[in-house]
Amino acid sequence: MALLNEANITREDKERNSVHTEVRAAYTVFEEGGKKYFQLDPYGKATRQQPEK
Repeated sequence: MALLNEANITREDKERNSVHTEVRAAYTVFEEGGKKYFQLDPYGKATRQQPEK
């Protein structure tokens, strides 16, 4: 898990790009300590050795 904010997200222009495989994900929105958070939980491919990890 990672906590991101505008200070630690930067744009990166790459020479080679690829579209990643579609996976299942879930999200939640909650408040903690007076701050509002959006949490995105993507799950791995079903074909992985440990599916959805």
